[in-house]
Amino acid sequence: LCGAPEMILWQSLLALAGALWSRRPGRALPWLGVGVGGGGVLGAVTALPAAELVLQWRGASDALVDRFEWSASFPQLLSMGALFADEKKALYWSEDQWFITSLFIGAIPCALAMISLPRARRLAPLWAVAAVCATLALGSHFVLARGLLSLPPLSYFRYPAKYAVGLAFVVSLLAPFGARRVGEWAKVVEPTACRLAMAMGAGFAAMALALWVAGLPWWRTGIQTGVFCFSVACLAMVAAFFAVRPGLRRPAAVRLWLVALAVAECALAQRLVPVPGLVWAQQLEQPSALAAAIRADAPGRVSIWHAEGGLPGRRAGSTANPADEANAFLADSRDNLVPLRWLEEDLSAVEGYGFREPDRLVAALEGDPRPAYDLFGVTHYVRTAEAPYDDLTPLAVSASGARAFRSTTAFPRAFVVTRAEHADDARALQAVREQPELLRSTVLLAEGPSAPTAVDCASSATVVTMSAERAQIDVSACAEGHLVVTDAYFPGWRASVDGVEVPVQRADFLLRAVAVGAGSHRVAFWYAPWSFRLGAGLSLAALTALIWAKLVKSRAKALSS
Repeated sequence: LCGAPEMILWQSLLALAGALWSRRPGRALPWLGVGVGGGGVLGAVTALPAAELVLQWRGASDALVDRFEWSASFPQLLSMGALFADEKKALYWSEDQWFITSLFIGAIPCALAMISLPRARRLAPLWAVAAVCATLALGSHFVLARGLLSLPPLSYFRYPAKYAVGLAFVVSLLAPFGARRVGEWAKVVEPTACRLAMAMGAGFAAMALALWVAGLPWWRTGIQTGVFCFSVACLAMVAAFFAVRPGLRRPAAVRLWLVALAVAECALAQRLVPVPGLVWAQQLEQPSALAAAIRADAPGRVSIWHAEGGLPGRRAGSTANPADEANAFLADSRDNLVPLRWLEEDLSAVEGYGFREPDRLVAALEGDPRPAYDLFGVTHYVRTAEAPYDDLTPLAVSASGARAFRSTTAFPRAFVVTRAEHADDARALQAVREQPELLRSTVLLAEGPSAPTAVDCASSATVVTMSAERAQIDVSACAEGHLVVTDAYFPGWRASVDGVEVPVQRADFLLRAVAVGAGSHRVAFWYAPWSFRLGAGLSLAALTALIWAKLVKSRAKALSS
């Protein structure tokens, strides 16, 4: 639920296929429902907060169908059984996701899976799951996939390429059925030299034709290598089939040879395919010099963004090995503070870099408006190249080229205003993006009464403690007003003024605010979402019931024995 929710979808489809495929589906389906429901309740501690977060995503709308990243292309799916068939070529739609450099699982398992196809009626559930996974994995490269992925719950997930893992898994389940069928052939086909010569001759002719077709200009550059590898693997299967002597043990021996060839093929591919290797732990644990320079400069919040294709370590446009580029990116990730590695440096950032930001934040920052960054208290910017705004001062440069810049126009993390206006989202968003001076003296409330007149006096707000889930702020207000905190409004935040709980209001389109009276106050914020409390309670109850059922079963078994 936390790491790869896409996996749950294809695993559930596979479980459903298994239930429908069983000898007694009427009995299997209810138990499947119990298992899925029980698993959902056990995982409620993460599922309910995740659902709450999804409601705040822009992903809840169909607009994000255009933001799919890491979609597997047709050639990349083909590369599961054809080595190097996914080499990049500008003729195809766009740059494929680079994170999975190869999905190769072996030509022999893929060929065996195809051999099982004549028994499609018996294996129809598995083939159906494979077709669904392949369709979804294509993402932005296939119109049907785009349509399906725009529908809930699929629209809530971001990386279609993860469904290719499900496709590979189902292919691995289908391959043994193909091996079994080859074993059945071994019972009736006598391994003569004439038949071996005919089969190998037909195989070489087919390989020559396939290589000629793969050499036509509309194919990718790596397809010929992939076709050659696939053909050689198939020829090895034919040779193994006819090399086993006749006898009662011939079917089992043929299957054993096929398994051995598949293992050998994958071992050879491991040496040939450029996959990301290991990065020394010391490189990942080394503190960021860029972050150290920012912390020494008394930062508020940081904006960290590296243009796509220009991430330090990736060397975009070079001919470097993709594995080397990926390794360099990982090794430099903490120094460059991406993705999310700024958390290890105890910094607060605007962009999430790696997951979907809430809808209002995306709208506020679209087009990089300087007033919005100032309102959110961004005192430092980290970029790949030049400064995003002319008045920023260079601060530091990382070893791989990421640069930090200082800003002097940011709002404080918390401040007090004495004028309040009720404003709809359109008006508040315009002010966030275009009218920073208005928001220094006036709070725009999504709900609540307006207070257009205000005392012209000075107030102060001093942050005592500030963390991801708690904050304490000392306020000295010269008149009645509102304390505005430049942190996101989100369901579950609560607040108190001098120990008395008060409502948290959504202010300035996406920030938090509470009303305060004149004088000195201690304002506290804490995050206590109902989704976590309810989810934790459900998960604890389900776990207790599971343990109780296990104990009762064990006791009954002991008594019966």
